[in-house]
Parts: sequence; structure tokens; C-alpha cells
Amino acid sequence: MRITKEIRENKDNTLYHFVYETKNNINGMIYVGCHSSTNIDDEYLGSGRDLLKDIPIFKRSNFSRKILSMLSTRAEALDVESKIVNHKFVERHDTYNLRIGGGLAAGIGKDHASYGTKHSAETKARMSESGKKKVFTEDHRARINKKQVGLEFYTNGTESGRFRAGDKIPEGFVKGLSDDHCNSLSKSMSGRICCNNGKETRRFKPNQVPKGYVKGALLTKCEFCGTSAMSIVINRRHGDGKCNK
Repeated sequence: MRITKEIRENKDNTLYHFVYETKNNINGMIYVGCHSSTNIDDEYLGSGRDLLKDIPIFKRSNFSRKILSMLSTRAEALDVESKIVNHKFVERHDTYNLRIGGGLAAGIGKDHASYGTKHSAETKARMSESGKKKVFTEDHRARINKKQVGLEFYTNGTESGRFRAGDKIPEGFVKGLSDDHCNSLSKSMSGRICCNNGKETRRFKPNQVPKGYVKGALLTKCEFCGTSAMSIVINRRHGDGKCNK
């Protein structure tokens, strides 16, 4: 896509939303994502786990980025991304993308780009191995927790989605979880126990507790009402003083 001089200079400090393709010029692997920035020539290459792992190995200078399309809003960019980074794209052997693109903008339930599709055993293995190798810093965990504040589940009886106050809630959706979602959560957590290492709380199967973890959950005290509970509960039910509103 041709980028004009006016867009590059951006004298009005406009926030641009675009879909881009990053390419490893050594092995030909590509990564497609969407990005928002006031600098169309910033050095952002993407956030894919395998991509970030390869950048220091192959050296940043051997990666290039091109803009595929520019959109008026972030939602439009995510929608375009979801149409490119679909199930077939993720399954390809020459892409860094491990999951279907688009986020919430891709829709939920039958409107989601991945509805009705299944990952191959190979793709599931790639996603699993990538997840096991990822290490979160304390700052990263804090940012993740902050993003969870205010999110609530909504359902239409068969499908579930997460929204904040002020979001456009799909017609027919009310607060709560679908029966299938509840059953899925129950099954995934069955037999797991809360453990902590003095810094964080996680759930493990009894025979898979890592070294350094002990049984029991760490408690966080709400600064507004003084209630002590797990951090996820404090963030969702007490964050921003919701408990006193």
C-alpha cells in the first residue's frame, strides 16, 4: 500500500489504524496483525510469541513490515485482520500467527471467525509449547489484571462473551454464563487446587504442582472496603471502588 507524504508527516497527530504484514526475510515466515499509532513508520513488528522469539535469533534488521490496509477505526482494523488471519491462515506452515485474529471485533459465538472450526493436533501442540515457554514479568501481570477490571460475562443462553459497562451488548444477551460455558469451566478446573509461591496464585492438578509452590491462595486486601480475597476477585468486584458504589 502506498503511504503519502502527508500521512508520514502527520502534522495533525492523527492516530492511524492499520493492518500490517511482518516478514522474516531469511526464512520467509510472515506475521499479520493490526496496529494503531501516530507514527506510520514506527518500528513495531508484532506481538506473536514465535515472532518475538525469532527476532533476536535472526536479528531485527532481517525483518521487514509492510502495511496492507489503513482503516478509520481500531474496530475496522480488527475486522480486516480477522478476515486475513483465519483458520486456514493459522494452519499454514509459513506464518507466525498462532491464533485467529480480530479479538472481540471478530464477534462472538456464530459471528466469530473461528466458529465451527477445529485446530489440528499440530497447531494445538505449537500453541501449547509456546504457552509453556512464556514467562510473565510482574509488570506484565499487573497490566493483564488491570485489563480484567470491569469485564463481565454476558450470555444469550448458548453463547458467552465478556463486555464492560458502556460496550454495545449484542441483542438477546444478559449478564451470566451459558450452560455450556459453565460446564466447560467446571470440567477444566475439576481436580485442580490453588497453590502459591509467595508472589502469585495458580491452580494445578495435585500431581503437577511445580517446585516452590505450596497449597493455598494468596489474599489481596481491597483498599476501599478492607475485604480480603484472591486478587482476581478483588479486581473484578472491588476494582475502582465498585464495592462502595
